[in-house]
Amino acid sequence: MHNNFLKRKDGIILTSIEIIDQLGVQGLTIREIASRQGISEAAIYRHFSNKTEILLATIDFFSFYDTLLSRTIKSQNMTAREGIRFLIQSYSQYYENYPAISAVAFAQEAFLLEPEARQKMVAVVDNRFQFIKKLVIEGQNAGEINTNISSESLADMIFGSMHFITLRWRAHNYGFPLTEHVLATVSSLLEAYSPPQKGNRVVSTAQGNDDCLPAKTGPFFEKEEILHTR
Repeated sequence: MHNNFLKRKDGIILTSIEIIDQLGVQGLTIREIASRQGISEAAIYRHFSNKTEILLATIDFFSFYDTLLSRTIKSQNMTAREGIRFLIQSYSQYYENYPAISAVAFAQEAFLLEPEARQKMVAVVDNRFQFIKKLVIEGQNAGEINTNISSESLADMIFGSMHFITLRWRAHNYGFPLTEHVLATVSSLLEAYSPPQKGNRVVSTAQGNDDCLPAKTGPFFEKEEILHTR
């Protein structure tokens, strides 16, 4: 019974993400969710009190891996440049393997009538930006990244590039390899603002730590994995 309750709740969240992707936040209604789930509206209210709670849950789902990614970067002792690439690659692969989830990243303005959801989403964005900025500062202190650009400006360029390329990818109906384009752009930025590097450092994969992700990612965050690891 408990497992069925959790599966239903997760199903509601996944359906909500699908609706946001197709109809936007304004199209997310209890009636629409119930219709797509094939259940009554009353059944939705057994899991969520209102639409705001559903939106908050979708944001939690959207940012589910954030802590795990930062923990992996620290546990693997990645350099700042390696950490930035790993982070950007991971987010891009997450979107590429589950395109609907990327819609949540562009829903901030639609949250104007949902202040709790907007505040939570702003916090997610700020936390991601601050972590990238922190990596840039670490890179500057270690001599990996030039100090002739502010850490905030470079973090904006990195974060902004990924955001805009993802928007363009969605506009073109996912018609080009997102991860490849994002990683190439961010790598070019890092090279442009980094002194010459002597040799290439290889990051070893995590061993014996289930709370970390492998530093060398293959197909990352497969959709099936998302559906079955909650």
